[in-house]
Amino acid sequence: MRRLARDAASRARLAATGPGPWTRAAASRAPRVDAHAATARALHAARGRAGTPSTSMASTATATATATATATASRAAGFAARGATRTKSTGATTAGSAPMTTTTTKRRAEMGLSAAATAGGEASASLARSIANALRVYHDLSKFKLSAFVVSTAAAGYVLGSGERVDWEGLGWTSLGTMLCSASANTFNQVFEVKNDSVMARTMRRPLPAKRCSVAHAATFGVLAGLAGVGVLTVKANNETAALGAFNIALYALCYTPLKQMHWLNTWAGAVVGAIPPVMGWCAARGAIEPAAGVLAAALYYWQMPHFMALAYMARDDYVRRVLSHTGPHTTASAW
Repeated sequence: MRRLARDAASRARLAATGPGPWTRAAASRAPRVDAHAATARALHAARGRAGTPSTSMASTATATATATATATASRAAGFAARGATRTKSTGATTAGSAPMTTTTTKRRAEMGLSAAATAGGEASASLARSIANALRVYHDLSKFKLSAFVVSTAAAGYVLGSGERVDWEGLGWTSLGTMLCSASANTFNQVFEVKNDSVMARTMRRPLPAKRCSVAHAATFGVLAGLAGVGVLTVKANNETAALGAFNIALYALCYTPLKQMHWLNTWAGAVVGAIPPVMGWCAARGAIEPAAGVLAAALYYWQMPHFMALAYMARDDYVRRVLSHTGPHTTASAW
């Protein structure tokens, strides 16, 4: 009887908890328990009907056969129930695997997109850095601040030569052409002075001594800037202004730069280079070189002398080192 009570309690718990993983296992065992219980009840009933040990063997055999048949049927029902439970569990697992597979595929796709976006971002950043470095090299080759000052003197000559009405478009084109010519002259100056620039603290960080670009690259930039500057002045100003621009490039690169290694008169030649841009501006506005433009040229020429002398004094140690790097210590006294 205690066993029957335990079986009843198990069935009650099964009904209360629902079809969980442990409950399914208990449910698969329940038919077998029912079969045993049915057999026990049948035998008990048979003994009750017999009443005494003298009850006929036929009745006992009949009861035993009935209980056995009942147990067999119960076992068959148990096997069927267990198969149905397994089939249901497998179906639920199969149905649940589809969303899981979809989620995994989606995550992998997102990871692939993230990797592609990261690679694209790195490529864009690398391209931006390359462009910025190239612009910085051209900025330093052209000596942008010095070239901007040269342009300001040419613009002043253009405005003074225009009179009451200033052609602002013409002023813009003249300034652009002058900037390109100045950038070309400054670039050729650095191409010819790589060795000198590399031994002076003031110039060793320029693009060529610092190996930020090659000499061929710098020379190509100088040629293109010069051709573009002279072309702009020819088309947008006049031939005289373009000729002054080309002459100034040659004077700075082919006369002043090598003369610095040979004679102290290089300063006077360099001052001529600085005096020409205001004449270019005047000529672009008036269409001809006039004596009045000489006033501007003279002002720039004589202003440059104290400028050069002050610069040479401030960088005197660098100039001494440059002379020593070429001639040796016995010429220190002649460095000035």
